[in-house]
Amino acid sequence: MVSRTMTIRLSSGLKIELDPIDWPEIGSACRTSVQNGGYVAEKLIVRRHDDGRTLIYIDADPGSDVLVQGDIFPSRIRELESYVLRFSESHGLPEWVAEKCVESIRG
Repeated sequence: MVSRTMTIRLSSGLKIELDPIDWPEIGSACRTSVQNGGYVAEKLIVRRHDDGRTLIYIDADPGSDVLVQGDIFPSRIRELESYVLRFSESHGLPEWVAEKCVESIRG
């Protein structure tokens, strides 16, 4: 199976490419908002690599080429839920989006 490489722009401005197979999604939440007279879908996504690193990012336009604003956290971070809540807040997402994402991580 051929996988699609994703490009993520980190909060630092650095762009990284990753294979979603190597970084499986472990949680997500979505909302739709009105911006500039149109609807915009925003998805908060959490992925974890086998080596334990965790990526949290927002796909503000699902299906577009470059995914916007993300952060990679080192392996073995504790309290992943608090990282999700802080990341979501710092990027202007409502608290309920972060809480829904945390619920999906917990299963």
